[in-house]
Amino acid sequence: MKQTILTATLLLVGISLLLNPLYLSPGNLDGQATEITYEVDTVETRTEASQALSLSESILSCGSQGERPCALERTVLEHGGLEFDGTLTDDQTGDHDVHQRQNARYDVVQLDGEYYVPELNQSEETTVLTLREVSMMEALEYAAIPSNEASDDVQTAVETGSVQLYDERVPEFEQALPIEHEGQLYAVDGVRYDGTPDHGLLFTRFALFFAGVTVIYFAWVRRGNTD
Repeated sequence: MKQTILTATLLLVGISLLLNPLYLSPGNLDGQATEITYEVDTVETRTEASQALSLSESILSCGSQGERPCALERTVLEHGGLEFDGTLTDDQTGDHDVHQRQNARYDVVQLDGEYYVPELNQSEETTVLTLREVSMMEALEYAAIPSNEASDDVQTAVETGSVQLYDERVPEFEQALPIEHEGQLYAVDGVRYDGTPDHGLLFTRFALFFAGVTVIYFAWVRRGNTD
């Protein structure tokens, strides 16, 4: 009886090992990984700066069909400022947490082709919102995050020109944030997505499959010995 239970257990273990693709990365049955290549380059011309600003998610770009914050910023610009009772948290201070930046803050406002930096002056009871006009290159500097506050992948990219990852993304580059590194400004110049075999996953699956065949064979031999 014990031999039969042991044999049945080995068969179940072997079958589970054969079926490893169903539970080992089930969303990737074909064993493919996505190779993501981020290419970055220095920003030196006005054309490059304009393109970097237009793509960056740290820029609030207000045209004729602007977002809701644009109505506020346009009112601030038209009236030279906006005063109200109470205080606000200044989003322009603190560290650069890219996971909280998206849809939560902006560093530069673009209105009618001109660039402005949002500023606020607070007293004990009131807050005054203002916009300070800056040049295109100054706007890029305000929108950029220092490389030493970014991820290691960002630093690798700005130092070598590119970085390759597998099934991982770089938040700073996905948000097209300009990067400041050693006094120079950088921006994403291209992103390439390529499918490639995930050798680690394929090897693991093959090893488990081979182990499953071995266990089933051993269980079959034991079954024959107990007949």
